[in-house]
This record gives sequence, C-alpha cells and structure tokens, in this order.
Amino acid sequence: MLKKQEQRNFKLYLHDLEDSEDRLRRFKHDYLNLLATMWTVSVNNHDQKLVQELTQYTEKQINDENSWHFKNLNHLHNDALKSLVVNKLAQANELGIKYSFECEKEIKVLPKNVKLFDLVRIIGIAFDNAIEESEQLDNERAINDQYDNMFIEYSEKDNWFNFIMVID
Repeated sequence: MLKKQEQRNFKLYLHDLEDSEDRLRRFKHDYLNLLATMWTVSVNNHDQKLVQELTQYTEKQINDENSWHFKNLNHLHNDALKSLVVNKLAQANELGIKYSFECEKEIKVLPKNVKLFDLVRIIGIAFDNAIEESEQLDNERAINDQYDNMFIEYSEKDNWFNFIMVID
C-alpha cells in the first residue's frame, strides 16, 4: 500500500514538474520579448547603466543552467523511462555535473519489438557511465545488437559524454 502511495505521489510530482516546465518556458519566452523591448528603449535613450543592469540580470536569471534541469522531460510519456531520467538527472545535478538533456520529440509509444526493460537498462547504463565520466562501456553495448531498428552511439569529447540512441 505504501508503494502504491509512493507511485501516486511520484506521478503527481512528475505532472507538477511538467506543468512547471511549460509555464517556465512560456514565461521565459514572454520575458525575453519584454526584456528586448526594454533593452532597445534603454539603448535608444543612451541609458548605459540600464543596458548593463538588464544584461547582467538576464545572464544571471534567464540563462541560469539550474533553471533547466528537466528540459524537455514533459515530452517523455513513459513513466518508467521518465522516472529513470529524473533520477539520473537529479543525481548528476547533486554531484555538480553539468549536463544537457534533450527530448524534443514526443515519445508516447515505444516500438512494439523493443522491450521496456532493455531500454531502461541501456539508458541507465549510459547515464551511469556519463556520471562516472567513463570513456567506454564494457559488454553492455551488446543489448542493442538484438534490435535491427536501434542505433546507439557513445562518445566523449571536450569533457562531455555523449549518448545518442535512435529507434525506428
């Protein structure tokens, strides 16, 4: 019973997180438009102090990476995958690891011939290796060999661990 309550609470949390992300994205868009207008007015009025203050405020508030930890997570509609990603991104954040997570395409249905637990395992391994700053994976890559419609690429460049997965 406690486990079911935890699952309900987690689903409520994820729903609130998705709503917050959507509101924040809309606010950022509106705010940037307003800021651009104010900046133009201050430049036209030769108010260099205001221009400098607006620029500093924007850099600090809008471009703050801490405001975008779960960017695009609302596009992932599978609870198991979403839970894994939330957990791993939170772990990376707690460790002070800079990261970029993107999921721009809506993922509502997984391919029928791909097992959810295999996806969870592959993505979990990728996050774990990225967090551990590993340069190579051991034999875990072999999971994707079972699927003709799955492409996975791992790489490390300029102190970034990159993981790309495409499923047809």
